[in-house]
Amino acid sequence: MAFTALDWDAYVPIIVASAQVAATMPDAGESGFPCVLVIENGGDNYEGGAASIFSTVVSSANDIAVTLNDAVTQLKHDIVEYDATGGSERLVIHILIPSVAGASDTILRLYYRDDGAIDQQQTVYLSADNWVGYWPLQEAAAGTGTANLYKDLSDNLLHGDDYVSDTGKAGVVGLGQTFDGADDYIIVPNDAALDIGGDKVTLMCWAYSNAVQRVLIGRPHAAAHVAPFFKYVLYSDLGPDVSFRVDTTVHDDATNWSLGAWHHIAGVYNGSNLKLYIDAGTDGTTTAKAGNVQDNEQPFYFGRNAGGGELLDGSLDEASISAAARSVNWITTTYNCQNDNDAFWLVGDEVLVTATPPELFAHPGQRPYTATPGERPYFASPGQRPYKGEPT
Repeated sequence: MAFTALDWDAYVPIIVASAQVAATMPDAGESGFPCVLVIENGGDNYEGGAASIFSTVVSSANDIAVTLNDAVTQLKHDIVEYDATGGSERLVIHILIPSVAGASDTILRLYYRDDGAIDQQQTVYLSADNWVGYWPLQEAAAGTGTANLYKDLSDNLLHGDDYVSDTGKAGVVGLGQTFDGADDYIIVPNDAALDIGGDKVTLMCWAYSNAVQRVLIGRPHAAAHVAPFFKYVLYSDLGPDVSFRVDTTVHDDATNWSLGAWHHIAGVYNGSNLKLYIDAGTDGTTTAKAGNVQDNEQPFYFGRNAGGGELLDGSLDEASISAAARSVNWITTTYNCQNDNDAFWLVGDEVLVTATPPELFAHPGQRPYTATPGERPYFASPGQRPYKGEPT
């Protein structure tokens, strides 16, 4: 969509710290690298200008926009949460960044304060970039049985139906979802988008498991829990360890996994072998496999198997499926972003958008302004409201 910086009153610089980026992202063939930014009361990035966002953004958050530092190139973003309640302010926003680098910081601008703005949000997790689904698991509803409650941020719109009675919302990135280990689960109905259609897949999530032999996320083999049980799954297994299964092939990693703690898990199948990354680390082993991921007509589950067993006693957050073998650099940078968001991002002080360059004068009744680098001058013609001019 066309973006004109002068339609907004203010912005804050938001900066990806190069030290947090494992290598230049995205991987080859992708349009950008998705990063989540969390600004919340009590966090390091809430201090200074960022706090003003919550007192000046319109209640719908429609006037939030993100650009490159050129103030022209608008980036896709998706707001998962905007809460301006005093004392519990929180903004959770996913941004598709064309490129982030380990050699230098990536500087963006988060604009706000435009009462007349239409909704600026656009899909970040694109099927063209091999995303099958991305579930932040922020939502909550009383009781169970709410269809499409858990929103998929991808353009496949694979929303999850709610069969969770536990009201816990513990998470790593904002809110997540707690499961009671007795009868709680989420189900994404069968959809052709769940068919990987190739020989590469990555499953990722944050998981907190209190018990072994529990399903984290996965698509079952059949309507009943029968061998080989899953087409693809992440599983809290005996050991304790984490298992990643694709069809009949299973790979385990016990080195970096423990019960009763949050861990970031990524299972990657690259067409040749299966590998697990736990908190961006790996035990260095792989399990050989070849061939496409087999398709079927089954749904996708959070927290249980097809037979209703192996129910998760714990919590999940930021779950995703990709029809791609995400690189170790991708996984490491994602982990860095989500594990310590305040270290990954630096949010600067508020900058007021100005219009008039010093060699020109404002129209009568307007106060002259100096243009910020990268912003074009704007003058109100007679009969137009002065966007950035104020009565003298």
